[in-house]
Amino acid sequence: MKLRFTIGALALAALATACAGAKPARSQTITSTAQPASALNHAARILAQQGMSVARIDEQAGIIQSAWQATRFGYGMTSASAGVPRYITRRATITVMPKGNGSEVFVRVEDMACANPDAFIAGDATVADCRAVAGIVPPDQKLLDRIGSALARALGVAPSRTAVRRSATAQ
Repeated sequence: MKLRFTIGALALAALATACAGAKPARSQTITSTAQPASALNHAARILAQQGMSVARIDEQAGIIQSAWQATRFGYGMTSASAGVPRYITRRATITVMPKGNGSEVFVRVEDMACANPDAFIAGDATVADCRAVAGIVPPDQKLLDRIGSALARALGVAPSRTAVRRSATAQ
């Protein structure tokens, strides 16, 4: 009886993971009349409003990146240590490039699946048993949409299909 319950529980967990799996990564592009320095300042504020702390700002390169953040969103099992669940850890990257008299802003969220639900990643070095996820999980797509929409509004761009473009990106 216990074996049948365990097999059933594992099958249910596999089905739930497959249904809640990562979707192809999407990014958002916003074209604005705001100058790059102003767009970077708005980006830092928007990340903070979304509960993400800023880990790195490179004003010269036009990049702002949040710290990796543990989400406790379950994402499959480890292969190295069978039966140990993985959890999503995420970060946002916003890149601002000069374009004409304004700027073009690219917003992206990336996910890592980690064996430790409270895993963190220092810079780009993996601190825990983590692996890259091809795409992002649905809650993080919603986060990306919120960041993109809030940033578009802050930059004076009406969030529309032409102002905020979603584009599939390969990771």
